[in-house]
Amino acid sequence: MLLGVDDRASRSDIVDAHRRLIVRVHPDRGGTESLVHEANAARDLLLAELGGRNKE
Repeated sequence: MLLGVDDRASRSDIVDAHRRLIVRVHPDRGGTESLVHEANAARDLLLAELGGRNKE
C-alpha cells in the first residue's frame, strides 16, 4: 500500500497519491532514485489494474 489508496481508487486518486508521494521521496528532497522507481512502479501497476477493472 505504497500509495495509500484503497481498492476503489479512481485514476485521479492514484495519480494524486503518486504525486504526493513523489514530493516526499524525490532525491531533491532527500529521497532516493530507488524510492521514486518504487512509487512509479506502484502507480503503473495500479493504473494497469484499474484499466483491467474498467474492461470487465
